Amino acid sequence: MKLIHTSDLHVTGGDRLADQAETLDRVATAGIAEQPDLWLIVGDAYGRTVPHSSRPDERAVLCPQIVRMAKVAPVVYVMGNH
Repeated sequence: MKLIHTSDLHVTGGDRLADQAETLDRVATAGIAEQPDLWLIVGDAYGRTVPHSSRPDERAVLCPQIVRMAKVAPVVYVMGNH
């Protein structure tokens, strides 16, 4: 079984959001090329503070990449602080 794992994405609105979008696109593209059997995304997907409620601009960066990943293999997303 081929598993691709990432964690602590901390997608956070602000001046670094475009950089984060580019990085997530690269992660998804590289992972898709590997044709995994499962994606695992754990902890701290959004923000820097705990608790953090995700904002629409943050979700607009992460959610499309999760959809891309899910077209290749199931995505397991574990919310929480680590």
